[in-house]
Amino acid sequence: PWDQALDLILETKDLGMLRDGNVARILPKESIRAMDEAKFTAERTKEKLENLEKAVITVSYTDLGNV
Repeated sequence: PWDQALDLILETKDLGMLRDGNVARILPKESIRAMDEAKFTAERTKEKLENLEKAVITVSYTDLGNV
């Protein structure tokens, strides 16, 4: 079958396949790894930012050194 032949070709040429619905993207395995790492890093950064505490401070008048 064609999918086994495609897998063999991809493995021979050090390529990988990403499926998104009916679309298959063929990329070098290194590109796929880099995309996965970037996605992982973005998710970790988002998690860290969600844990930050936010505060709004209203200042009417003060010396700059006191803020």
